Amino acid sequence: MAEMVVALPNLEEFQPDLRDISKDGLEEFSRVLAPKASTLKLKSIVLEHTNLEGAAEDLGKALAMLPTLVQVRLGHNSVADVAYAGFLRPFVSREGSSLKKIYARDSGFGDGAAEVLAELMQKQGLESISVSSTDVTDEGLSALGRALKVGECSLKEVFAAEVGTDTGVTALLMGLARCPDLERAFFYRTPLKEKTIEMAMKNVKNRDVWPKLKQLIVKYRDKNYDLKSEDPLATASLE
Repeated sequence: MAEMVVALPNLEEFQPDLRDISKDGLEEFSRVLAPKASTLKLKSIVLEHTNLEGAAEDLGKALAMLPTLVQVRLGHNSVADVAYAGFLRPFVSREGSSLKKIYARDSGFGDGAAEVLAELMQKQGLESISVSSTDVTDEGLSALGRALKVGECSLKEVFAAEVGTDTGVTALLMGLARCPDLERAFFYRTPLKEKTIEMAMKNVKNRDVWPKLKQLIVKYRDKNYDLKSEDPLATASLE
Protein backbone atom coordinates (compact mmCIF):
# COMPACT_ATOMS: atom_id res chain seq x y z
CA MET A 1 0.00 0.00 0.00
CA ALA A 2 2.76 2.47 0.89
CA GLU A 3 4.64 1.27 -2.18
CA MET A 4 1.63 2.32 -4.27
CA VAL A 5 1.79 5.88 -2.90
CA VAL A 6 5.52 6.11 -3.45
CA ALA A 7 5.21 4.69 -6.95
CA LEU A 8 2.63 7.32 -7.92
CA PRO A 9 4.31 10.65 -7.16
CA ASN A 10 1.48 12.64 -8.75
CA LEU A 11 -1.30 10.99 -6.72
CA GLU A 12 -3.35 13.72 -4.98
CA GLU A 13 -6.04 11.71 -3.19
CA PHE A 14 -5.57 8.40 -1.39
CA GLN A 15 -8.45 6.38 0.06
CA PRO A 16 -7.00 3.02 1.06
CA ASP A 17 -9.11 0.27 2.64
CA LEU A 18 -7.39 0.00 6.01
CA ARG A 19 -10.18 -1.53 8.06
CA ASP A 20 -8.52 -4.95 8.18
CA ILE A 21 -4.91 -3.84 8.35
CA SER A 22 -2.95 -4.74 11.50
CA LYS A 23 -0.86 -2.49 13.71
CA ASP A 24 2.24 -3.97 12.07
CA GLY A 25 0.78 -3.19 8.67
CA LEU A 26 0.22 0.47 9.58
CA GLU A 27 3.73 0.72 10.99
CA GLU A 28 5.10 -0.68 7.72
CA PHE A 29 2.97 1.80 5.78
CA SER A 30 4.44 4.66 7.82
CA ARG A 31 7.99 3.32 7.52
CA VAL A 32 7.88 3.11 3.73
CA LEU A 33 6.05 6.41 3.30
CA ALA A 34 8.26 8.58 5.53
CA PRO A 35 11.49 8.68 3.43
CA LYS A 36 9.59 9.61 0.26
CA ALA A 37 6.94 11.88 1.80
CA SER A 38 8.64 15.16 0.91
CA THR A 39 8.57 14.27 -2.81
CA LEU A 40 4.88 13.37 -3.00
CA LYS A 41 1.95 15.57 -4.04
CA LEU A 42 -0.74 13.94 -1.91
CA LYS A 43 -3.43 16.45 -0.89
CA SER A 44 -6.05 14.24 0.77
CA ILE A 45 -6.02 10.96 2.67
CA VAL A 46 -9.01 9.07 4.06
CA LEU A 47 -8.33 6.99 7.18
CA GLU A 48 -11.92 6.20 8.07
CA HIS A 49 -12.71 2.77 9.54
CA THR A 50 -9.04 2.40 10.46
CA ASN A 51 -7.68 0.98 13.70
CA LEU A 52 -4.97 3.48 14.59
CA GLU A 53 -4.26 2.00 18.02
CA GLY A 54 -0.51 1.71 18.61
CA ALA A 55 0.46 3.16 15.23
CA ALA A 56 -1.19 6.60 15.20
CA GLU A 57 1.83 8.71 16.12
CA ASP A 58 4.16 7.09 13.56
CA LEU A 59 1.50 7.50 10.89
CA GLY A 60 1.00 11.14 11.90
CA LYS A 61 4.76 11.76 11.68
CA ALA A 62 4.90 10.33 8.16
CA LEU A 63 1.86 12.24 6.92
CA ALA A 64 3.00 15.50 8.52
CA MET A 65 6.02 15.41 6.21
CA LEU A 66 3.79 15.57 3.11
CA PRO A 67 4.34 19.11 1.78
CA THR A 68 0.96 19.43 0.05
CA LEU A 69 -1.40 17.54 2.40
CA VAL A 70 -4.55 19.62 2.88
CA GLN A 71 -7.19 17.20 4.18
CA VAL A 72 -7.28 14.24 6.58
CA ARG A 73 -10.42 12.23 7.30
CA LEU A 74 -10.28 10.26 10.55
CA GLY A 75 -13.97 9.65 11.19
CA HIS A 76 -16.00 6.52 11.76
CA ASN A 77 -13.44 4.98 14.09
CA SER A 78 -13.80 3.73 17.65
CA VAL A 79 -10.15 3.98 18.70
CA ALA A 80 -9.25 5.80 21.91
CA ASP A 81 -8.84 9.55 22.22
CA VAL A 82 -5.13 9.14 22.92
CA ALA A 83 -4.61 7.68 19.44
CA TYR A 84 -6.10 10.78 17.78
CA ALA A 85 -4.01 13.06 19.99
CA GLY A 86 -0.91 11.09 19.05
CA PHE A 87 -1.77 11.29 15.36
CA LEU A 88 -2.24 15.08 15.38
CA ARG A 89 0.75 15.99 17.55
CA PRO A 90 3.36 15.72 14.74
CA PHE A 91 1.41 18.29 12.71
CA VAL A 92 1.76 20.73 15.62
CA SER A 93 5.51 20.12 15.72
CA ARG A 94 6.03 20.51 11.97
CA GLU A 95 6.88 23.94 10.62
CA GLY A 96 5.03 25.01 7.49
CA SER A 97 2.35 22.29 7.45
CA SER A 98 -0.17 22.70 4.62
CA LEU A 99 -2.98 20.93 6.51
CA LYS A 100 -6.28 22.85 6.34
CA LYS A 101 -9.09 20.34 6.96
CA ILE A 102 -9.50 17.71 9.70
CA TYR A 103 -12.61 15.57 9.94
CA ALA A 104 -13.17 13.17 12.86
CA ARG A 105 -16.94 12.67 12.87
CA ASP A 106 -18.40 9.58 14.58
CA SER A 107 -15.24 8.55 16.37
CA GLY A 108 -13.48 8.22 19.71
CA PHE A 109 -11.93 11.65 19.21
CA GLY A 110 -12.11 13.28 22.65
CA ASP A 111 -10.91 16.14 24.80
CA GLY A 112 -7.24 15.14 24.64
CA ALA A 113 -7.30 15.22 20.85
CA ALA A 114 -9.31 18.46 20.95
CA GLU A 115 -6.55 20.06 23.03
CA VAL A 116 -3.98 19.10 20.38
CA LEU A 117 -6.31 20.32 17.65
CA ALA A 118 -6.58 23.61 19.52
CA GLU A 119 -2.78 23.89 19.52
CA LEU A 120 -2.75 23.23 15.80
CA MET A 121 -5.40 25.89 15.18
CA GLN A 122 -3.29 28.44 17.03
CA LYS A 123 -0.25 27.58 14.94
CA GLN A 124 -1.73 27.55 11.46
CA GLY A 125 -4.83 28.53 9.54
CA LEU A 126 -7.15 25.56 9.59
CA GLU A 127 -10.22 26.13 7.45
CA SER A 128 -12.54 23.24 8.30
CA ILE A 129 -12.91 20.95 11.33
CA SER A 130 -15.45 18.31 12.29
CA VAL A 131 -15.83 16.81 15.76
CA SER A 132 -19.53 15.95 15.46
CA SER A 133 -20.76 12.83 17.26
CA THR A 134 -17.44 12.29 19.04
CA ASP A 135 -16.36 12.03 22.69
CA VAL A 136 -15.56 15.75 22.90
CA THR A 137 -17.12 17.40 25.96
CA ASP A 138 -17.43 21.01 27.11
CA GLU A 139 -13.75 20.88 28.07
CA GLY A 140 -12.68 20.16 24.50
CA LEU A 141 -15.09 22.67 22.97
CA SER A 142 -13.83 25.34 25.36
CA ALA A 143 -10.23 24.58 24.38
CA LEU A 144 -11.13 25.10 20.72
CA GLY A 145 -12.93 28.35 21.57
CA ARG A 146 -9.92 29.70 23.49
CA ALA A 147 -7.59 28.81 20.61
CA LEU A 148 -9.68 30.87 18.19
CA LYS A 149 -9.06 33.97 20.28
CA VAL A 150 -5.30 33.73 19.69
CA GLY A 151 -4.05 35.29 16.47
CA GLU A 152 -5.98 35.33 13.21
CA CYS A 153 -8.77 32.83 12.51
CA SER A 154 -9.14 31.24 9.06
CA LEU A 155 -11.96 28.84 9.86
CA LYS A 156 -14.70 28.58 7.24
CA GLU A 157 -16.52 25.48 8.53
CA VAL A 158 -17.08 24.01 11.99
CA PHE A 159 -19.10 20.86 12.57
CA ALA A 160 -19.67 20.21 16.28
CA ALA A 161 -23.09 18.57 16.43
CA GLU A 162 -24.12 16.21 19.24
CA VAL A 163 -21.18 17.11 21.48
CA GLY A 164 -21.00 18.94 24.79
CA THR A 165 -23.67 21.14 26.35
CA ASP A 166 -24.69 24.78 26.13
CA THR A 167 -21.57 25.69 28.13
CA GLY A 168 -19.11 24.26 25.62
CA VAL A 169 -21.01 25.45 22.55
CA THR A 170 -21.17 28.97 24.01
CA ALA A 171 -17.40 28.96 24.51
CA LEU A 172 -16.83 27.83 20.93
CA LEU A 173 -19.29 30.39 19.55
CA MET A 174 -17.47 33.15 21.42
CA GLY A 175 -14.24 32.06 19.77
CA LEU A 176 -15.90 31.88 16.36
CA ALA A 177 -16.82 35.55 16.69
CA ARG A 178 -13.14 36.10 15.81
CA CYS A 179 -13.53 34.22 12.50
CA PRO A 180 -14.66 36.59 9.73
CA ASP A 181 -14.41 33.91 7.03
CA LEU A 182 -16.91 31.59 8.75
CA GLU A 183 -19.43 30.16 6.28
CA ARG A 184 -20.99 27.20 8.10
CA ALA A 185 -21.25 26.08 11.71
CA PHE A 186 -23.37 23.13 12.84
CA PHE A 187 -24.36 22.60 16.48
CA TYR A 188 -27.62 20.73 16.00
CA ARG A 189 -29.03 18.33 18.63
CA THR A 190 -27.27 20.12 21.50
CA PRO A 191 -29.97 22.23 23.25
CA LEU A 192 -28.88 25.83 23.73
CA LYS A 193 -30.12 28.38 26.26
CA GLU A 194 -31.91 31.58 25.35
CA LYS A 195 -28.90 33.70 26.32
CA THR A 196 -26.66 31.73 23.93
CA ILE A 197 -29.16 32.11 21.08
CA GLU A 198 -29.31 35.88 21.73
CA MET A 199 -25.51 36.12 21.53
CA ALA A 200 -25.37 34.10 18.32
CA MET A 201 -28.19 36.07 16.69
CA LYS A 202 -26.44 39.34 17.52
CA ASN A 203 -23.36 38.14 15.64
CA VAL A 204 -25.43 36.81 12.73
CA LYS A 205 -27.07 40.21 12.28
CA ASN A 206 -23.77 42.05 12.56
CA ARG A 207 -22.19 41.65 9.11
CA ASP A 208 -18.86 42.82 10.48
CA VAL A 209 -18.64 39.60 12.51
CA TRP A 210 -19.61 36.94 9.95
CA PRO A 211 -19.98 38.63 6.56
CA LYS A 212 -19.70 35.33 4.65
CA LEU A 213 -22.01 33.23 6.83
CA LYS A 214 -24.35 30.87 4.96
CA GLN A 215 -25.55 28.51 7.72
CA LEU A 216 -25.51 28.41 11.50
CA ILE A 217 -27.51 25.42 12.73
CA VAL A 218 -28.41 25.24 16.43
CA LYS A 219 -31.01 23.55 18.60
CA TYR A 220 -33.39 25.60 20.72
CA ARG A 221 -35.96 23.80 22.84
CA ASP A 222 -36.94 20.78 20.75
CA LYS A 223 -36.15 22.05 17.25
CA ASN A 224 -33.13 22.77 15.07
CA TYR A 225 -32.89 26.24 13.50
CA ASP A 226 -30.70 27.91 10.91
CA LEU A 227 -29.98 31.26 12.53
CA LYS A 228 -29.02 32.71 9.18
CA SER A 229 -32.62 32.50 8.04
CA GLU A 230 -34.70 32.30 11.24
CA ASP A 231 -34.62 33.72 14.75
CA PRO A 232 -35.91 30.97 17.08
CA LEU A 233 -36.62 33.46 19.85
CA ALA A 234 -38.92 35.45 17.59
CA THR A 235 -40.58 32.26 16.39
CA ALA A 236 -41.08 31.01 19.95
CA SER A 237 -42.72 34.30 20.98
CA LEU A 238 -45.39 33.77 18.34
CA GLU A 239 -46.27 30.26 19.47
